[in-house]
Amino acid sequence: MAEGNVRVAEADIYFTCIPCARLRRESEPKIEYLYVSSLEVHFPCAKCPEQFRHGLLARRIDPNGTPTHRCSACDDTFQRPSELFSHSMGHSGEWTHICDFCLQGFYINSLLEKHMQRRAVVRNLTCARCLRPFKGRICPSLYTDLTRLNNVFCGDCKGSRNIIEYVTD
Repeated sequence: MAEGNVRVAEADIYFTCIPCARLRRESEPKIEYLYVSSLEVHFPCAKCPEQFRHGLLARRIDPNGTPTHRCSACDDTFQRPSELFSHSMGHSGEWTHICDFCLQGFYINSLLEKHMQRRAVVRNLTCARCLRPFKGRICPSLYTDLTRLNNVFCGDCKGSRNIIEYVTD
């Protein structure tokens, strides 16, 4: 009964031997193939009873015809080239625009500017160590992470790296 529990995404990805892929390519053109090889593992062909060490990983392409863009480093797919470009910069670390406070990278300046606008909000914070209230500016993603970890500190109790810009009235 486990066959009924297969998710659609898993059913759209399968292994196939090269002869079966040649036959399917003519009848089903909306399949993307990636060559796979292993010295130890035998891959099962989804179309015939063969098991192989060198063959193809097949993936059905989105039925609405939208092209997907695949990351060569991790095989994640994206609907837009800009999403893939931004994602790939995360692998290389070569961001063109970087926040000086949280060191988050952005591939276009307008995204950094939007980040800085959200960072400019003065927040009412409470120190996790001395419990004194204070005001400060902090990057949105850092604020979420630090409050979840109960790691927000005032100017007197701050850690080694100051990531909060303290504001006085």
